[in-house]
Amino acid sequence: MAACSVLIVDDVADIREVLACALEAEGYRVLEAESGREALARATADPPEAIIMDLQMPDVDGFEATRRLKSDPRLAHIPVIAYTAVPSQLPSTELFSAVLAKPCPIDKVLHTLASYRAANRCRTREAPHRC
Repeated sequence: MAACSVLIVDDVADIREVLACALEAEGYRVLEAESGREALARATADPPEAIIMDLQMPDVDGFEATRRLKSDPRLAHIPVIAYTAVPSQLPSTELFSAVLAKPCPIDKVLHTLASYRAANRCRTREAPHRC
């Protein structure tokens, strides 16, 4: 069974770092992108099992990046978790598998990802991490 990979997309490096440290400590393989444009390239090159997507980013925002991901048949199945500071402004949309409000307790992020890990039958693995 392959290790689960998660793509963290956020234009704030500190947020990516905190999420990456927590996920790596749980055995996830972490990919990172600092923009919607970079997220599209990374997801196409190495499709993750799940994506944590900030919504407010320069260049291609999280809404547009998710629309583009979902329009690609090779990537449409990937659950995208909206990670936003303004969840009340999230329009009613079926683009996202879940919505997490920043700041979000790490255990809630892990619980949300665990539900997709079980569905995808991938596993976390013991791996060295950066934290």
